[in-house]
Amino acid sequence: MSTVSSVTQSRSVHDINVKSGEGRDFIIDIYQENADIYDSTVTVLDNISNTKGSWCYNTTPATSSANDNFKAVVELILQYLSAVDANDSITDIHNP
Repeated sequence: MSTVSSVTQSRSVHDINVKSGEGRDFIIDIYQENADIYDSTVTVLDNISNTKGSWCYNTTPATSSANDNFKAVVELILQYLSAVDANDSITDIHNP
């Protein structure tokens, strides 16, 4: 039995990689739903905390600005870091 998979682009996405000083990784995805609506997610990859794992968070509400979504996700990351390790901070943002 053969399997065929098809992938089509349903919306534009921009990936941004963020690292913390302690080694936590975050992947920001900003999606363009249509010409003037953006939403975003952040995936947390935390192998440092006592509760190691990965989690995906959505920002709400969708906005008309990719920059607003970026700011919301950075704020979410800062809140996460504050909750798990007040001494950790963002040290690198790679925006390819």
